[in-house]
Amino acid sequence: MNSTALAIDLGYTDYIDRIGEAVLRAAGRASGGLKEVARAANTNVRTLENLTQKVTGPNGLTLLKLMATVPEVQAEVRRIAGMEANLDPNFERDLNALFRTYNKLQSAKRE
Repeated sequence: MNSTALAIDLGYTDYIDRIGEAVLRAAGRASGGLKEVARAANTNVRTLENLTQKVTGPNGLTLLKLMATVPEVQAEVRRIAGMEANLDPNFERDLNALFRTYNKLQSAKRE
């Protein structure tokens, strides 16, 4: 796996490897592992198992859900796209939680 290749030079296998590794890092920090990551991203745990076992990559919607809820995936996509941010992962996690709370409050306000 070429961990420094940008999207323009990346093959599908490298893409799956890098996103799968990011999901595994997130699962490693989560007390519920892959199940907790899948629940947070509102996706199927089998989808994440296929990804981490390098069977297949995520579809576009799943990737967006993972980016919105899993800081490790968001950071990896930024690296692949050449838009890497040097934010502390804990800060990114807290910032994502803040955005989710804000969005919930905005949804409740509209109801």
